[in-house]
Amino acid sequence: MHVTTTVSSSNPPPNSTLQAELKLKMRNEIGNQTFQFPADTIAKMLSPKRLLSTYVNKRPSEPEHPSLDDHDFLIEQQEVEAAFNNIGNIPFGVPKEKGEKPSHPPLEDYFNRCIQACKAAYENLLTSITDSKAGDSKVGSSKASSSQIEGSETSGSQVGGCKAGDFTLKPRSECWFPELTFYSFNRPTCDGIDDAHSLKPDLVAMREADLKTGFGASWSDPKSLKKLSHGQIQWAVESKRNWPEMVQQAGTYARALRSTCPGRVFRLVFAHNCASHTFRLLVFHDGGLTASEELELTEPVGLKSVLKMLFSTMLWQDAEDAGFPCFTNGVDYNLPYSKEQSIEAKHMKTLWHSKCSRGRGTYVALLRLVPSEDDNTKRAQPPSNPPGDIALSQSSVKATDDTNPSGRRRNPRRGTAKSGSGSSPASKSLPQGTQQHSPISGQQAQVEVPEVTADPKYFKEQLPKVPVRVARYAAGGDPFEGLSTCIIKMCSPSRAQQSQEIDAGTGSSDRFGVCTTVSSFQAVFASGRPVSNSFLLPDDNTVNHHWSIFSTLGCPSYPDVRPKMISIIKELGRSLEECETPFELCECILHAVIGWFELYQSGSLHRDLSIGNILKLVEPRLDSTPSIYLYKELQSRRKAPNPSDGDVTQSLEALTIDPKVTQKLDDLAEKLQKAINDLKLTQCKSMVSDFDQAAQLATYFKERSVKHTLSGTREFMSTRLLDALRIQTPIL
Repeated sequence: MHVTTTVSSSNPPPNSTLQAELKLKMRNEIGNQTFQFPADTIAKMLSPKRLLSTYVNKRPSEPEHPSLDDHDFLIEQQEVEAAFNNIGNIPFGVPKEKGEKPSHPPLEDYFNRCIQACKAAYENLLTSITDSKAGDSKVGSSKASSSQIEGSETSGSQVGGCKAGDFTLKPRSECWFPELTFYSFNRPTCDGIDDAHSLKPDLVAMREADLKTGFGASWSDPKSLKKLSHGQIQWAVESKRNWPEMVQQAGTYARALRSTCPGRVFRLVFAHNCASHTFRLLVFHDGGLTASEELELTEPVGLKSVLKMLFSTMLWQDAEDAGFPCFTNGVDYNLPYSKEQSIEAKHMKTLWHSKCSRGRGTYVALLRLVPSEDDNTKRAQPPSNPPGDIALSQSSVKATDDTNPSGRRRNPRRGTAKSGSGSSPASKSLPQGTQQHSPISGQQAQVEVPEVTADPKYFKEQLPKVPVRVARYAAGGDPFEGLSTCIIKMCSPSRAQQSQEIDAGTGSSDRFGVCTTVSSFQAVFASGRPVSNSFLLPDDNTVNHHWSIFSTLGCPSYPDVRPKMISIIKELGRSLEECETPFELCECILHAVIGWFELYQSGSLHRDLSIGNILKLVEPRLDSTPSIYLYKELQSRRKAPNPSDGDVTQSLEALTIDPKVTQKLDDLAEKLQKAINDLKLTQCKSMVSDFDQAAQLATYFKERSVKHTLSGTREFMSTRLLDALRIQTPIL
């Protein structure tokens, strides 16, 4: 399946996070973004789904956030509802003894019987559709029959291509979970995630059946740990006496699942209250937690509700239904760089992955470009044993890369999608020496090629074409010409910040001292659905569905909607710590400062300069000499503020700047331009990167992301500003 990207051994480092600290961290991250819905609604959230045509006809041009009501659901198709209703109630055997451990065997037995019942219902569903269409064929409805079923088999386990509404059903053996088994566990996993001790889930659900007593389990792919007899955890189960502690513990499992699969939209944890024998299905996502309402395992209604949510997951046909976007399977990537073209790449190394359950979850990786067989473009090849490897943080992992790629083809892509089809950001969190490093035009930097392993049973080797809609591209030609590697940055910004990196990066990527953003886009599923957690959240009226699990925090003003945004960066860079002389360091800082000013001239304010966001290029990059605009020219190049942007913006618009002041500004601009010309700056030796905190100057005083967030890394912020924040005094 989607391969692990961040793991550590089961023996954590000396400064590892203790369990109590980690649970408190999860509580603080999730905060008040906790919501609950009836089990029927959760079943729809988890069901295979397609966008309604009414949404497709009105879909916006900016990053998209379709709600649950904008979808059609497999679980609600008439044939599927009939198959589910034919399942009898599965009783839960209440343990005679009270406590957490006595609940483990009954839970294992109950969930496995539910899974078997769901599997049987799916088989019956396929058979009933087959029989129905065969009956239609006998009375002359051959046309309807051929449209509803493409196979001629009569066994549910063999039938393929069955239709339930507009949904195609695969044979059960080809579904996302052909097998799934719950096991009592309650011991440390084989791997610790990031800087935490190994976790001890009470039960685990894995694809492997009939594992021997004492088996091992891991969050990451067992092959990457060289533990081939162990299983990979798909879901975790926790049993405790109270819900607040339960949610905190479950959050640690969600954090582990997110670390191993950074692109996934949601992570499931099963929660059992052993004091009241009630159940909640916890759906963790980048914006917080969505849970089912509390269900009693001693009542038929509660048991049927649990079964329906499980049945929804057993309907998963492919990676999209399980919450994975289509442009990557964790090893292979399909990178768009225009409306029609994309290039394929392979994972080489994870450079950064933030450690959180809720938040941006920034993930940065080094990719190796794979030219097609008919690609005449000359691309550099990274050597296998280079000097000066990239320094990595504890959150990164070496895995195995396929050293014999199968010759991917550059693919033409769909221009539009068809219908139906907080942790700190990397810019703030990257430790010194863990930055991307890099090449320039022509021959690239030498980088180590680590290995990545993946089980081909769990993901498709051939990625689908990428149906990108909301995207920005670098202008002109093949931006990857002469390159063998690139950087991918994946994150889940808040709705208020969703377009900041797209706008700032692609709007200034041809500027001196600014990294080149080849493309930025919102990730999509294979069907064209945008990747966002919006379908797991209520509308802006959060009161009706808020679950005050942490009662002191109150109800949030709005749900934390987070799209999955991707940026492809052309250059790789090294930390400024690798400058060999004071002159080289000063030169790199100068070029980066010019890059910051170029960004400003293009209409964006970076808002987060630090040593982690200034990268030294391995070799100089040929750039045009920077142009410093005079005041009037600079103002004319900027987008004029909208009169509705707020009182502050309108007030600033009404201000008249003294001509003497503008003349001084022009004099300074001319002096700066002369200095740049004297320095003959045509070779760029460093660049500014990471625009996820950037703000557009035209709407600076209106953007919610500007008004409600503090940007910057404290070590590199103004002491005057920090003092004003500390003592709560105005700075202007």
